Amino acid sequence: MGRTNRREDVFKCIDMCPVHPCTCWLWKASVNDKGLPYFTVGGRKYIAYRLVYWLTHPAWDVTNKHELVLHTCTDANGVVVDSPLCCNPAHLRVGTNEDNMLDMMLRSRKGLTMDAICAIMDINGRFPEFTHSQIAARVSYLHKIPIARQTVTDILNKRRRKVLTDALSKGSA
Repeated sequence: MGRTNRREDVFKCIDMCPVHPCTCWLWKASVNDKGLPYFTVGGRKYIAYRLVYWLTHPAWDVTNKHELVLHTCTDANGVVVDSPLCCNPAHLRVGTNEDNMLDMMLRSRKGLTMDAICAIMDINGRFPEFTHSQIAARVSYLHKIPIARQTVTDILNKRRRKVLTDALSKGSA
């Protein structure tokens, strides 16, 4: 019978050589079909960075599926380089699915830049007679990215906007 992994063994599969706070510690072992790093402990598969977060924050409940571990990776120049293979505890934080969706928008990981979000809110303020479909079409044209009507509706109806509102208020302060 083979050796059983202990949860601490996860660090054996992480390249921690470049020791610098902004350097990602990249996963060197297996990834699942979604490209996420995983590690098996006691017959149970864990996403590797969730396991790392749990080991570095023991009070956190790794089994809570409503709390996600989000990446905050940036390079030395402050450019966003979020990597799902990063296991550096300094690049990880806990959040909800809503936080993750907002983070994707704020960090332009899904095509919606902060400029486009601001344009949606600006056009809505200047042209209140526009439908959400018209706003989506205008911003899509101006920013050369596809934006769905539902995205405009969600932003204007303050769904998915807790982090966005915080970010905008910090930017204008």
